[in-house]
Amino acid sequence: MAGSPVARMPVSAIQFLKLRGKIHRRFNAAFLALTLCFPGWVRGQDHERPASVEQPAGAETQLWRGINAMYSYRFEEAALAFDSTMALDPAHAVAPFVAVANRWLRSLTEEGAAASHVALLGSIEATIPRYQALLKADPDSPELLLYLGSTYGLKARVALSQKRWTTVVTSGLRGWRLVNRAHEADTSMADAYLPIGLFDYYTGSGSAPVRFMARLFGMHPDKQRGIAELTKAANEAPHAWIEAASTLAILLAYIEDQQLNALAHADLLVGEFPDNFYFNFLRGDILVRSGQLAAVRQFLPRLEELLEVAHPNQYLEWQLKYSTIVALLDYQQGDLARARKMCDWVISNYAMEFDWHLGMALYTRGQINEMEGHPEAARTDYLAALRLDNQTYIMPLTREAHNRLSQVGK
Repeated sequence: MAGSPVARMPVSAIQFLKLRGKIHRRFNAAFLALTLCFPGWVRGQDHERPASVEQPAGAETQLWRGINAMYSYRFEEAALAFDSTMALDPAHAVAPFVAVANRWLRSLTEEGAAASHVALLGSIEATIPRYQALLKADPDSPELLLYLGSTYGLKARVALSQKRWTTVVTSGLRGWRLVNRAHEADTSMADAYLPIGLFDYYTGSGSAPVRFMARLFGMHPDKQRGIAELTKAANEAPHAWIEAASTLAILLAYIEDQQLNALAHADLLVGEFPDNFYFNFLRGDILVRSGQLAAVRQFLPRLEELLEVAHPNQYLEWQLKYSTIVALLDYQQGDLARARKMCDWVISNYAMEFDWHLGMALYTRGQINEMEGHPEAARTDYLAALRLDNQTYIMPLTREAHNRLSQVGK
């Protein structure tokens, strides 16, 4: 279908802090929550820490049990497993960090974003001294440096949500320096390539001042280098592979427009964590954007099953994502009336913190308006999408469509 938005749809409108006289948000949490958090998750029981690292028997088993429970929204089970990990191995580098992440995700799911920030900050303040004490005993431990840096990254994420820019910068840079120290101490530690790859990719996408500042802090602002580093983390990291794969799925689908490569990562994540809402809806989004209509129709019942058991605090988020997927499916199948209806619902009910699905709905409705001979309505939708300025590849396409209609109207 000519002009189809499917292969060119916005995504997780990933935003970033750009320097233009002042610091302000340019990429959204899909990047910031990852870049500033440096999450390091665990692959599974076939991946253990190097044999040279002594550890009490059972600690890693408990850690993996907790990780699997957390990604399946069984937060109490995860908390108990992480507590057991730390009891069995008090010097465990990963467990304190994922315990913080678990408390955050639980609060976000059950209480909402505002409460989750309070819970996250409290957990961070209790966890930083733990890492500092462990580093006093082992000051050159790359793993401890990496996860203390990751914890400071989480602190920066809270400050970002509260628009406390000074704390964003100080905690974010402190986190980066620790991560960089960890990498310099052990360049073979594949987990560190997640945050390093994120910074290199996004600073490589930034303005000249951003790239200049990145080089000052030891980063390498280069998109392709960043993708290579993230791919290394996804393929080799014993702890960071999950978030690296998730990040690559987002970047490849929404920024680089490499849908099949993105789908490979999404398929892997859903296969490992079949009850994870985010991974499932991400997979559905990629399927429909890549035009695999039969696969989308086959997958929709699974998304509907998840909707039925979604927590009330997050139901609207998943409903909005589901409705956007259905709108794109209907558009490609030629049911423009139903596609318009779904887009109208998404636009009218949009309440998510970030706006990538709103951009999808506006652009799609603009396409429908064009096809049905309503250029003024289409121009209005395109302008509304452009005002989101979410830095995804949908922006140039929307601008092109808006300019084309503006030229016709002259």
